[in-house]
Amino acid sequence: KLPVFNWQACPMRFKMMRVDTGIPQEFKQALTTPCSAVPKPPPEEPEHQFPERDPDTGEPIEKPGAAADEASGEAQKVKPQDDGAGKQEEKDASLAEPPVGHCSGPTNDADEARMIFDVKKNAWYRCSNMMRCEPWDIRKIDDSENAQCGTKKCGPEQQCFVHRISALQSTYQCVKDDEVMMLADGDDVAKLCMPLIWVPPALPSRALRGLHVNFL
Repeated sequence: KLPVFNWQACPMRFKMMRVDTGIPQEFKQALTTPCSAVPKPPPEEPEHQFPERDPDTGEPIEKPGAAADEASGEAQKVKPQDDGAGKQEEKDASLAEPPVGHCSGPTNDADEARMIFDVKKNAWYRCSNMMRCEPWDIRKIDDSENAQCGTKKCGPEQQCFVHRISALQSTYQCVKDDEVMMLADGDDVAKLCMPLIWVPPALPSRALRGLHVNFL
């Protein structure tokens, strides 16, 4: 009997992803890196966009170095020139673009889904092909042929994942069999890292009686 809360549907067709595939490592990196939005630098306003004008005549005031058609109010495009200051410094890390993958944040319904089930946490996650992941409760999986998935039918080698939003509301999405993945409970890490030790075969007692060892 399944528990009333926090139970997750189990797939009948899936791919077991162990550490030698690299997927568990990428998934761990995604969960530990938030896809939070970061501030962007304000846009630079072009110079001479609104030239100063004479209050009496209304004509633009000529300034040294001003463009000839400054009265039009359009920014002038000038070819980049080396000012001798050297290489430009790197931008502030706080102004960088947010990561597009290997992070934890909202996913897009339009992207092809990659469903990952963490056995140890008993939790489903929906990820993009760039490993942008978010928790995704699954209450039902229909793996029948051409399963009816909401308002459309799934194609061949696809499963219908029903995502629980509330007790009365769900969403439906078709997922390819190759994108349904299950992560082991962690014992594969020890198996992969365990050194291989050669053990000589045991000799029968009769063979040991006739065995002579010469010590130098």
